[in-house]
Amino acid sequence: MNQTFGDKNKKLSDYLNEIQFFRGLISICSNCKSIKDKNGSWHPIEKYLIKNPNADFSHGICPDCMKKLYPDFTDS
Repeated sequence: MNQTFGDKNKKLSDYLNEIQFFRGLISICSNCKSIKDKNGSWHPIEKYLIKNPNADFSHGICPDCMKKLYPDFTDS
């Protein structure tokens, strides 16, 4: 029984570490390099990096570039 709880505790700990890792990732537009903040607003990379020099990034695409590059996939 203790082994079962230990295994489940390990899995939960691993999931928590994974969630915390992904929470630290920041979306950056693949096209214009704008950065998406925690509120969902997009900012020029230079301004964002001044305030957050140790940020970790993940790819994404901002709404303006989405409309420009993939107009068939936007709601307009």
